[in-house]
Amino acid sequence: MNHAGKETNDQSVSQPKEDSSRFTDRFVQRYAELFVHEFDRHGLQRSRNGKVWYRNNIPGGIRYREIYSTLGGERTYAGYPVDHEGMSKWTMFDLDLPKPIRTEMELVTDPMFKARQEEYAWSVIYEMGRLLKNAIQQNLNVSPVTLHSGSKGLHLYVLWNRPVPVRQAADVGLLMKHLLDVEYRDQGFEFRDVESYPCESDVGAIESDRLPHLVKLPLATHLKTGRIAGFMNLQTKDELPAAALWNIKRARADDIDFLLETHKEELVQAKRRSGRNSTSVNNYHPDHERFNRLSLPDGPKLLLERCDALGNLATEATSKHHLDHKQRFHLASSLLAFGGGEGEKAVHDIISSCSDYSFDYTQGQLNHSLLRDYRPPTCLTLQKDGICPYKDSRCSAVGNYRTPLGCVQPTERNKPPVKRQRL
Repeated sequence: MNHAGKETNDQSVSQPKEDSSRFTDRFVQRYAELFVHEFDRHGLQRSRNGKVWYRNNIPGGIRYREIYSTLGGERTYAGYPVDHEGMSKWTMFDLDLPKPIRTEMELVTDPMFKARQEEYAWSVIYEMGRLLKNAIQQNLNVSPVTLHSGSKGLHLYVLWNRPVPVRQAADVGLLMKHLLDVEYRDQGFEFRDVESYPCESDVGAIESDRLPHLVKLPLATHLKTGRIAGFMNLQTKDELPAAALWNIKRARADDIDFLLETHKEELVQAKRRSGRNSTSVNNYHPDHERFNRLSLPDGPKLLLERCDALGNLATEATSKHHLDHKQRFHLASSLLAFGGGEGEKAVHDIISSCSDYSFDYTQGQLNHSLLRDYRPPTCLTLQKDGICPYKDSRCSAVGNYRTPLGCVQPTERNKPPVKRQRL
């Protein structure tokens, strides 16, 4: 990653003598200058029965009244990442757990296992934040503004010293994610799944009847958790006072052209990978269609008892304290068919017997599998890889169902084989 310029970015505003944490008029003016776009619509976060959503398309922009209300915790407003002229003041990165992983964690019933999962998830989010911050400093000569999302993630803002075309702001986000994903994906950091705003759909929204994405205002209160989306120190993980607003520095908008031109080929690859040039619309992860996981009490235990191939792998892990990569992959892909964290916990219970077991590494591999929707191996695959002992025949437990899941899905045994199977 190359340095994007030698000139210094704009200086932070000197902090006034009055207490900024009391949100004076000068504080709100600076806040609006940095974060709020002039748009003729805005959003409002609502909550009911533990569920949080945004009411969008509310007439009128974010004015001082809405900012005061947000800072005071009375209401939680959200703005759009673009103004009415198609310009953006910032590029924001939303570091959060991808929805498939977050959904699985919410369904986990074992409190100790869930706590350990959440601890690992936060360690990954903070490390990704540090890697992203370092990359932004290297390429744009400025430190991004870091805020807690108020829920289960971080928001990193790159603030521009003047509004830039929404296309450029979106391309910076896409390019930075691509560069980091290429460099760190093998280490378990999925920058490809990080959301950034403005994004491609926001680019076209300003020229159509569609609305851009809503982004919760900084220092707002999340209605579900009650936590303020405040400034944070990534290194120490400490929360910073609202007065940190006066120390914010902005990146030079002139450095964007240098950055995008230097990484022209990488940007093309990033656009291609994001599906930007595709005519199809897919709400799922680009690698695979969603796989409906099974909700079955003691499903993993039943599968290991009834499938000799997978049961032998569990026995081998316990007795020999070792499984090779292929064996672990097939075991995990099969057990992950069970939702609610049951499959993940079963994988940890088995692999923990191996001498090289690491919770963080194993959980990282499981998260990768969940994001890619890896399907359970077929019986034919297990036979070819020497894992299934029934090489020349089909075991009675599976019947006509072509994967080991037939052992625990008796109602499916008599159905004809499914044509689409990942071998």
